[in-house]
Amino acid sequence: MTEEISEELKQKVLDYLGTVSKAKNRDVARAIEVDKALVDKAISALAKEDKIEYLYLGTSDVTLKKENPVETGLSNSYENTPVNDSSAAGPVGQDYGRHRPLRCIEKERITGQTL
Repeated sequence: MTEEISEELKQKVLDYLGTVSKAKNRDVARAIEVDKALVDKAISALAKEDKIEYLYLGTSDVTLKKENPVETGLSNSYENTPVNDSSAAGPVGQDYGRHRPLRCIEKERITGQTL
């Protein structure tokens, strides 16, 4: 009963995600007019292929994977986060320094707001 996800479906998903900054799986399914269960499988396969990434910012969205994490302001370490920068303050004025939660950094990148 396992169906192989077609390259055509994957390409439709990638094409749609190229037109938006982020989207929910159901929005992708509606836009390309394909059953959501198939879109879920295609998105999962594309994430495993490292072509898209999941965003967890209160809700679960997907977006195209960025080629160079330095250009997007993201990396797997906190090396690019200034130690005593006032933007490093948390939601209640706490200074996280080099250990700011990644969710804060990601949300700032997407919304452009300093938390």
